[in-house]
Amino acid sequence: MSASRRDFRVFSSDGVFDNHSVSDIDFRFIGLKNEFCAWWKWFLSLLKQDWKLSDYPISVREHEIDTSYVGTRLKQHRYTAQIVNWWVISGGGNTQLEALQELQKRFATVTAEKAKDGKKLPRPGTHVEIEFASRDRVDAHAELAEDFIRRVLNLDWAFVSDESSLRDFHSSDDNHDLIAKINVVYGVDVSDIESASFGRFWIAPPAGWKIGDKTGSGERGTTNVLAIIWPPHEAPVLVSVYLTGALPDSARRNEIIAAVGRSVAAMR
Repeated sequence: MSASRRDFRVFSSDGVFDNHSVSDIDFRFIGLKNEFCAWWKWFLSLLKQDWKLSDYPISVREHEIDTSYVGTRLKQHRYTAQIVNWWVISGGGNTQLEALQELQKRFATVTAEKAKDGKKLPRPGTHVEIEFASRDRVDAHAELAEDFIRRVLNLDWAFVSDESSLRDFHSSDDNHDLIAKINVVYGVDVSDIESASFGRFWIAPPAGWKIGDKTGSGERGTTNVLAIIWPPHEAPVLVSVYLTGALPDSARRNEIIAAVGRSVAAMR
């Protein structure tokens, strides 16, 4: 399959591999080259146990800049560097060197995270499956999620997880337009949810319970929730949760808050 007409360059980890318009490049050949590099790096990896970025096959590409984009939130990079077969590990920059430096930073971060969790790096050259965030809260409200995607995001279908954010679905500098649309469609103000995370929108009480809450977040891993909960046929319960200073990962903070909610439900 030949590519569509669009100028860009393909680089190997050692330098420029080719320089053509896309219409002159056979993507099957590029794929074969990447697979050959992946196979070669895999073979070399058998000779050692600890791997650095230089032990992985790397692809660097040059892209066209979209001059029509006038926002400031999304930064466009002329160059993107990625690990072949582990494509989520990438870096971008205005030069090939900058892209490789950002890739190195990203690789160092992932290496540290895996070491902390007691996990090994994937062997160079192997295909690494994409790990998707949990959908537990979204799936608990499947009909609402489908309605939200259609009426708020104006899409026929989209994959959303508990960590998906409004920012994932637009290129504007803020979430103002979508927050306003949520208010119009559902009559709910979610502007106080700083992360704009779908998982924070849809933290659900047990069936038959009613809940009213005020959430917030800030610096140093701060998250707080003040809620009043009405169990069926019982007096309301006031719950306050405040976390700060220890957990920069919003998913883990949200899970702690959810655990507090489950504990409250189990006490009733």
